Parts: sequence; C-alpha cells; structure tokens
Amino acid sequence: MATTDISVEYDACVIGAGVAGLNAVHSATCYLGPSDRIALVDVRDGPGGMWRDTYDFVRLHQPHPMFTVGDIPWRRKFPPEHLASRPEVQEQFEHCLSELGKRVTLDTRFGHRYLSHDEQADHVTVTFERIEDGTRFELRAKRLVKAISYDVQPAQPLALSSDRVRSLTAHDLSGDPGKDDAPVVIVGGGKTAMDTANHLIQRFPGRDIRMVIGDGVIFANRDLLYPVGRRRWTRGTLPSASFLMIARAYDGTNPANAIDRLREWGALAINDRPRQFQFGMISPAEVEAIKQGVSSVTEDHLVDVVDHGDGAALRFRDGPQVPVPAGTWIVNCTGYIFRNGPGPVEPYVSIGGRVLSINGSSIVIFLGSFAGYFLTHLMFRDLLDKVPLYQIPLDELSREAKENLGAAGSAQAVLNQLLLLKALPTRVFQDCRLDYNQWYPLPRQLPIVARQVINSRRYQAHCREALDELGRRTGLDIGPLAHVVARSSA
Repeated sequence: MATTDISVEYDACVIGAGVAGLNAVHSATCYLGPSDRIALVDVRDGPGGMWRDTYDFVRLHQPHPMFTVGDIPWRRKFPPEHLASRPEVQEQFEHCLSELGKRVTLDTRFGHRYLSHDEQADHVTVTFERIEDGTRFELRAKRLVKAISYDVQPAQPLALSSDRVRSLTAHDLSGDPGKDDAPVVIVGGGKTAMDTANHLIQRFPGRDIRMVIGDGVIFANRDLLYPVGRRRWTRGTLPSASFLMIARAYDGTNPANAIDRLREWGALAINDRPRQFQFGMISPAEVEAIKQGVSSVTEDHLVDVVDHGDGAALRFRDGPQVPVPAGTWIVNCTGYIFRNGPGPVEPYVSIGGRVLSINGSSIVIFLGSFAGYFLTHLMFRDLLDKVPLYQIPLDELSREAKENLGAAGSAQAVLNQLLLLKALPTRVFQDCRLDYNQWYPLPRQLPIVARQVINSRRYQAHCREALDELGRRTGLDIGPLAHVVARSSA
C-alpha cells in the first residue's frame, strides 16, 4: 500500500492520548511555543486511553485533583476528596487536550494506528495508518514519545468448558445479571474485582455473590493516605513516605516482608494472608461492605468450569471442585495489565536518544502519568539517555515473580525519584499536580522531602541492592540500560 508523506516536520510526535501521552505533550509544551508543532496519534476516537472503554462503574483510586495533565486544574469543581467517575475523567481529558492546544500547534490524529518508526541522526520517521480505510501516513519529527504504556484493552469473558454458566466481564454488568437471581462468581482479587463486588452488592443486596481471589491482594488504605479536611494537618501518611516504608522493608528476596509491613501500617485485604500488592487503594468501608455482602471468598485460582450433574462445577488449581447451579454468572475480573502476553521488547530510551518508549518491557516509572510527565522533561533537556534510571521488565516480572511487583516497584520509585530530584529543576516538581503529596499542606510535605534529601545516598544504595538482588535471583534485566550507563560515565 502506498504511503502518504506529511510535508510538515514536527517538533515532537506522541503516540497515545491517554494519561501518559497527554502528560508527555504537556511536558513538551514547557519547551515549545505556539508556532511549534506536535503530532498526537491515537488508535481510539478521542483522548483518554483506557478511560474511554473501561467498565461503567469505575472510579479513581485517589482524590481527583491528583489525576490530571501536568499543572492543568480540573475544570469542574468537586469536593477535594471526590473519586471521579469515568465520564468525569473523560471530560477532564477533553478539557486538558483543549488547553494543550492553546500552548502549541497540536495536530491530533485519532482513529490512527502506529505501525513503525525509523530513527536517524537528526529526526525520527513515524509510520501510522488510518483505521477506517488503511491509508498509511509518514511524518518526520525531531523526537518521538511512544506513550502506549501498558496498552490496556477491554477484558474478554473467560473461555469455559461448561455451557451451563454464563461468562461475562465487568463491562457487561449494566444489565445482564439483573435478568434473574442466579449466583454471581467474581474471578479476580484486584481493584476491578473489588469494584465489581461493591457494585453488585449495592445493586443486588442479598444476592448470592461469590469471589475467587487467587492469592489475594492487599490494598493501600485510602483513609490513611488521604485524610479529609483539617485532618490533613495532623493525620495520615504521605504517599511518598509509604513507598519509602515498603522499599526499606524489601531486600530483593522477601516480598512477604513488605506485605507484612503494609499490614502493620493499616493496609487492607479481604483475606488474612494476601500475597500480592499492586498499588491499588481502597477504603475500610469498601472492604467491610465486601466482607459482609459476599457469600464466600475462595483463595484459589479458577482453572475452568465444567458440567456437573444438573449444573456445573468450579475447577480450581489446588482445591476441590465446587458445584454451582446452572445459569450462574462468571465475571472475569482478572485484571487489565499484561493480559495479552509479552509484547515487543523495547528500551525506554533508544540508543540515539530521540525515542522515548513508555511500555511494559522497560519500565522506569510504573505509573504512566508520571512517566509521561517526568521522562519527557528529561528528553527535552537532553538528559533522558544520561540519567542512570533503573528499569524493570515489568511484563516479565509479572509472569515470573509476580509477588515482587509491589515491593520492587516501590524500591524503583524511591530510587528513580531521588535521581530525578537531582537531574531536574525544582520547578518541574512544583508544577506537577500529579504529585500525591500535594494532598497535604506544605508543612506536612517538607519533612519527608528533607528526609529523602538528607538520606538520599543511603536510600539509593538500599534500593539498588534490593533491585540488583531481584535481578540476580530471577535472571531478569533489572538496572540501568547499557547505553545509558555508557553515556552517564562518559
């Protein structure tokens, strides 16, 4: 198929218009002016990424002010503690896109799929296609940011052997389970499963709702991280302090120790011995509602559902089969990240330094919003390939040693934040409304910042040792990229 050349050369091209991509555009606008051009390409029909097609009843984990693009405040006014809904988040993304368009010349191409790129000494050639008719386009840009992040896609119903049960996902819950009073089995132990359980308990009080949670997941206590009103002056744990707490409890071999430390602090779970921490947040009221509202919680992994007598049976990896009536609803809530298996391996920064890739195979900041914001600042300051940030192949870690995700991610967050504090001006951090610590008044923030600065070398050494040990133990490539190390030592 012939490819159409786009004659104008862009100062930057950003692939992906989710929270990572929009924050990348925002950071780029800090170095560009109204006459400079940015191309924004996304496969969906508008900004928002996964928020355009996630389940209807999803809400933010954290209070809404800290989920935005750069320094752009929320257009709509809510109480600070409000957990924004999907439509509210989408509306904010539309607002942010409009604001970014006032800062630079922004060429948005929605409904287009990225295909490839070719990096040269002074530019990057990007090839993409229009989904509607397959027309291919080629553009040149001085820099390319591939902000695809975890490439979150809608879940699919579980493929099950039995045709006596009905398999669906959280996306399908607007009407189907209301057709009858058959039992509902929620498969999964993460935030999607918790959201789904709370939604169904509120919608169908007294319904037979069961949960299959695998090893169980522990969640940060939202009430401890985000106290409301005047309590922000005297109570609560700053989020950066919680990451430091986890990181200091982890040595690369003991993820269970980090989870125990979380439990001592006040983290929450619906089972007694959860083995996973994936950075989710929940409130004590939500956990109590789930414990009181569900019929049973099974700590095992569902393998299949098979015909059994006049009904069906849940087949587990370790435990005995459990009969369920014909017509039971099986809801797939097993998570969104890395569902489709390993993707292409790509370093977060190319050898030439003109391509930044926010992806699951080379993560340096596990939250896409922060990655888009801070890494793009490094790129435009020509520091992206010079600061020896620790990268983790998070997609491989989630398959090979999933129990380490939360602890290793916390150690990485502490280490790389300290490196960023040294590399970037204070103004970059002050202008970042994503910063969870900004929930607290400045007098509460300053002690933890001072503590990190004073103990920076010690904290960095501990986190490096823990991550190096995890790399040795798992055989995964954890640490600075080789070409970054070469340039940082040059």
